[in-house]
Amino acid sequence: MCSDLRDSESRENAPQEARSESYFDQAAQTWDDNPVRRELALAVAQGMADAIAFGPEMKIMDFGCGTGLIARELAPKVARVTAVDTSAEMVSVLKTKAQAAGLTGIEPLLLDEKCEATLAGDYDAIVSSMVLHHVEDLSGLAERFAQWCRPGAWIALADLAPEGGTFHRPGQQVAHDGIDPAVLSRHLEKAGFATQSVRTVHTIRRPPAEGGELRDYPVFLLVAQRTLP
Repeated sequence: MCSDLRDSESRENAPQEARSESYFDQAAQTWDDNPVRRELALAVAQGMADAIAFGPEMKIMDFGCGTGLIARELAPKVARVTAVDTSAEMVSVLKTKAQAAGLTGIEPLLLDEKCEATLAGDYDAIVSSMVLHHVEDLSGLAERFAQWCRPGAWIALADLAPEGGTFHRPGQQVAHDGIDPAVLSRHLEKAGFATQSVRTVHTIRRPPAEGGELRDYPVFLLVAQRTLP
């Protein structure tokens, strides 16, 4: 298992990434206490299960797994979930919660540059929820997904629709104010995937960051299949 954190020099060269990781590290212990997050995760996991015929022989990756809200829902349906994240504290909480639940099919993995080179390209599916708006290079990520999964494999990606920058609170580092599914689909197609469906899988209703009346923030689920070898 890859478990080494990026060295201090790498962190100094990437201050925004370090700040983002620090936020998630600090939030990890109480992350699951938020009922909005739990409700979202249940809706997304159910949407993924409705779109992909998960089976007991499948190996899947939960990319940006956090505390494992999605991984823990899908683990009973598959042979193994490799749950990866760049936050050491999130991975630690996931490991504890998976063990407490007796979910032996979850492999927690701290993702760093060394890990990226060793991840086998034979996953049957890659799933991810509310991660892409933290990733600057979506095209590069789509190419990594293609490297990590076998031909014919599925990906299911859930994220905020474009929201104008009112969703996140101060201190939460984001690269995009939501994701346009059409743009994401083009990135995936260039990497060898064919989009199969896009639909709103959940709506988060809460006040915007600056306060005010409740607002709806749709979350879409894009499902695609790798078509190129």
